[in-house]
Amino acid sequence: MVMYVTLDKKHVSHFHMVQHDRSVMYSLGDATLVHCIRPDGHYYQVRLGLDKSKDEVHGFYIEAGTFVAFESLGDSNAGFAQISFNFMAIGDNSLMMPNKNQLLQALPAPKNVIERLAIEG
Repeated sequence: MVMYVTLDKKHVSHFHMVQHDRSVMYSLGDATLVHCIRPDGHYYQVRLGLDKSKDEVHGFYIEAGTFVAFESLGDSNAGFAQISFNFMAIGDNSLMMPNKNQLLQALPAPKNVIERLAIEG
């Protein structure tokens, strides 16, 4: 099953988590910065795109239980980024969206990113 997330520079995605291992692939448009917080609290970023000279990757796997948020880098003048999630055919494929307070309590290290990209609550 594939789900598409389309965003532009003004509409970043909120942090959300998938239940099982999933692959995430860049489809088209601007390069996208993927913010990832692993279950152990480690924060890292991945540039998803097509320009290897900018250290972009076309696709990568996200470990189960990792929170992710996407934002368009807007550097190819497309004005948007389209991301496709390839869901495995197990589970109910729910996306879990914690509120900002829950994330800050559980994962305080990347506070500035959580403040900017998590849902108020």
